[in-house]
Amino acid sequence: MVKLFADGGWAMWPLLVLLIIGIAVAIERLITLSRAAIDAEEFFKDLEGALKKWRARSGCSAVFGNARPRSFGYPCRAFADASRH
Repeated sequence: MVKLFADGGWAMWPLLVLLIIGIAVAIERLITLSRAAIDAEEFFKDLEGALKKWRARSGCSAVFGNARPRSFGYPCRAFADASRH
């Protein structure tokens, strides 16, 4: 392995540095993400509540069925379609 590295010449040194940086970043992400465990069920309930509040404040319920152009109601329709699943 060392012989192959030496045969690669000067271009192997930047590759080695990038490899070491990549491994360090991967280890750091692994450690950080393993510590950042969240309660997914609670998170999604909070997210759903926030989206419902946004929908009520933005007037999406008033836009449904209105004769306005499609672009005005599109975000509301997309939210309604997503909440049905």
